[in-house]
Amino acid sequence: MSTTGIAGLTLGGGIARLMGKHGMAIDNLLSAEVVLGSGEVVTASEDAEPDLFWALRGGGGNFGVVTSFEYRAHPLASVLAVVVLHPLEAAPQPFSFYRESPPTYRTSFLPRPPSCTRPTDRERSCAESRSATRATTPTEPRPTSAPCASSAHLPPTWCSAWPYPARNTGADWLFHEGALSYWKSAFFSELSDQAVEVMTDAFERAPSELCALGVEDFHGAVTRVAPTATAYPHREPGYNLLLISQWTDPAQTDTGIAWARETIDALSPYMADRSYMNYLPADDQDRVRHAYGRNHERLVELKRRYDPDNLFRLNHNIDPKA
Repeated sequence: MSTTGIAGLTLGGGIARLMGKHGMAIDNLLSAEVVLGSGEVVTASEDAEPDLFWALRGGGGNFGVVTSFEYRAHPLASVLAVVVLHPLEAAPQPFSFYRESPPTYRTSFLPRPPSCTRPTDRERSCAESRSATRATTPTEPRPTSAPCASSAHLPPTWCSAWPYPARNTGADWLFHEGALSYWKSAFFSELSDQAVEVMTDAFERAPSELCALGVEDFHGAVTRVAPTATAYPHREPGYNLLLISQWTDPAQTDTGIAWARETIDALSPYMADRSYMNYLPADDQDRVRHAYGRNHERLVELKRRYDPDNLFRLNHNIDPKA
């Protein structure tokens, strides 16, 4: 990928903002119906099977098959989404803005929309057209300059309020049907200039235009839950990296995997010793302890109680024999 790639900054949109206000999905789970390996059907909640309920909230598919959920819902009509595109060489600027701004933003490097050729006004129209076509309701987003033009340094390319279900489809275009992919993930100890430089260099060398590097901020309600309150332990404020290597030609498989591994290795000096389970690839089994952190020992004990034969093992496995 050439240096004419684009660093995209998405402000105030979707999941990152709502996690800060309402917490994670597991923080809003009230109960779950679970089929255990023994065939027994149980309901897990704070009042019934509380240990299993604790394990389900972050423990992956290690304890049974969940056949229904009960969630706490929050009224939400729409979310504000802003897309700002920058030439790749300008990446330090939006990341600096990101660090210094209130924690309501989400930043990503994104592949350049294929019809765009260079960082000009044409690029803006490409971003607007790609984003607008993803709305799933009759109310399509429209470009506007207010109220998003609050920073002279980061004028918005596109800004609109979206219905929340439509906003959740905003990145669907990135994941092509039939594409092959390999992910890596870790938390940054800090989003330093050096880490941004490594990501920028890596993005220049990406083997495919389908590759992406995303950074999500963990803040607000997510961080106000005790690390041991649920099986998911990572409640510190910080930044999570999602590294997506993606390609369509099977002959590129070795190259695509190597790029992801080399990039995560280059970023390792800036990474904290923890991982987000949802983003780990299948061959990162050795990072399961990092992903569960201080909760791993309790999860092993509960695995021995609810699935001693390790029937549910085709996952990032909690080994009952550990």
